[in-house]
Amino acid sequence: IEEIVCEIPQEVTSEWDEQSGAGMLTRDYEGNFYHFSEWSNTILCYDAMLQKQKTITVPKFVYGIIQGNDGSTAYWYGCDTSNKPVVGSITDEKILLEKVEGIATDYCAEISKEGILFLADTQNVWRVEDGILQKVFNFPENGYIIREMYGMEAGEEGEILFLVKMDGHLTLLNMKEIERPQE
Repeated sequence: IEEIVCEIPQEVTSEWDEQSGAGMLTRDYEGNFYHFSEWSNTILCYDAMLQKQKTITVPKFVYGIIQGNDGSTAYWYGCDTSNKPVVGSITDEKILLEKVEGIATDYCAEISKEGILFLADTQNVWRVEDGILQKVFNFPENGYIIREMYGMEAGEEGEILFLVKMDGHLTLLNMKEIERPQE
């Protein structure tokens, strides 16, 4: 987690109050800022100097902003009007994933360093490649009873890290794809 301390002009914060409340301010690898509130359907986009560039309206709620690598597209993720997961591009505002079944409304998303989109809830982990959703791991079937999923992040070595509540404790799970040796 990186914390950036900077002065935010009054006209910018007053717009946040009008549009989406206190909310969250995130930053991509290029230095652009995005302001959103989970309970708002608006993302306010700024350049590195906090000059407003555009406003994006999403179907219902925004949960977060994700980006794979420096120079890659930044995406927002949240839920649509039917409470199904939805992921869209901030750059061209195209929807990458929508109307998927089987994923809880409360989920996390991350893009790996290889540019692969992963979604996870307390039951499963999915990967999305070329618009195709594939379940890659089931937590309960593998002995993980997860009560809450707080967040996920792509690691530097191709792993996906999950911050969860499991067995009454805050736990960091590390998932890495490996090749299985032939038997």
